[in-house]
Amino acid sequence: MAQLTLYDYVVGLVIGDIGAAVAVDRAIPVIEGAVSLVACTVWILIFNFAMLHNVPARKLIEPDPVMVIYNGRILENNLSKTYYTVNNLLELLREREIFDPGRVSLGIIESDGELSIVQKDRAGENTETFHVHMSGRALVIDGRIIDRAFEHQGLSKDWLLDNIARRNIGLEEVMVAVVTPEGKLYIDTRDDRVGT
Repeated sequence: MAQLTLYDYVVGLVIGDIGAAVAVDRAIPVIEGAVSLVACTVWILIFNFAMLHNVPARKLIEPDPVMVIYNGRILENNLSKTYYTVNNLLELLREREIFDPGRVSLGIIESDGELSIVQKDRAGENTETFHVHMSGRALVIDGRIIDRAFEHQGLSKDWLLDNIARRNIGLEEVMVAVVTPEGKLYIDTRDDRVGT
């Protein structure tokens, strides 16, 4: 659903409703159903033509792309506008073989729901390194510790809380905390802001 625009959703609903009505209701002649489908198709083509040649119409019907990661930080306010959760975003990153959100310079959810990213260079990393058995799993999401994530990590909750405290933040301020494949602790807080 997050990948559908309102326009796509309405078009699919209308075509599905016409097709279902013709298939189920014997009182509706097939020819009327076919005329309705043709009229709907013409309507869709007119809207598509309007979007192709008219920028205001395009902006009205299709949503703008939304930046959800900037300089390795997840922008939670923007993320909520796309109807994605942090879990959805982490899954999209893993599908791109990115297990450390801190490695992303820029992440944008496009109007079709796809994630476009620009990765940082590997040089200049300055985060602390930890030895772990398994990585890529979130330890904290939305200020809550994920208990099952510690089963195979070889880490303790005390270790996590100590590392959070050393950064002078509270657990409730942490949006997501992940141990990366390089063994680094990535922490993203709720108060991210992008300067103009």
